[in-house]
Amino acid sequence: MQIDFEQAKQDVLPFIADQSKLSLWSSEFFIDTTSVLKCE
Repeated sequence: MQIDFEQAKQDVLPFIADQSKLSLWSSEFFIDTTSVLKCE
């Protein structure tokens, strides 16, 4: 499964007050973030 992070950014833009917060969104960011999640 692949995620288009640029499209995801566009989808959430209307709901984000400070859109500069989305500048860190990238595949690397989400891979790093989710690599520490554990499912039980």
